[in-house]
Amino acid sequence: RVPALALVVFSLSETLPIPVAGFSALLAVPLILISGHLLLAGDHKPLPDFLLRRKLDPRLVRLVTGKAGRLLLRIEAVSRPRLRSLVNQQRVLAGVCLLLALIVALPIPFFNMPPAICLLIVSVGMLQRDGVLALAGARVVVMLGAGVLLVDTLVRRLAP
Repeated sequence: RVPALALVVFSLSETLPIPVAGFSALLAVPLILISGHLLLAGDHKPLPDFLLRRKLDPRLVRLVTGKAGRLLLRIEAVSRPRLRSLVNQQRVLAGVCLLLALIVALPIPFFNMPPAICLLIVSVGMLQRDGVLALAGARVVVMLGAGVLLVDTLVRRLAP
């Protein structure tokens, strides 16, 4: 479950409002790599060596856990092993995580927080073997897609 833990750590850092332009895209790179690896290789193969050799800066870990720790405690309070058949679909959940990571990487100020929170919820669900929690986070992806289609349809109807 190490990839799920790595997704939790990196998505936690994305849930913080960081006003530095491009910083969220930089932090999204590990999310894209890890979720892409899970999608292609599943959870049976370890992460590539160049990712395993990377060390996290302790200051970043303290910052993230200090700021977003309360959010993680709330999520963990409702989490318990359930609906394991969904959590066993690692590649499906990895595809959802990859889509969310790509959305997080978009350079739109403060737009990365909602998908990062969804990614955090899905990855905590994967880590805790909680399919209900993973489904709740993945459901938002479907709602975002429906919202984009709705806005696109409205724009096309209203445009001359």
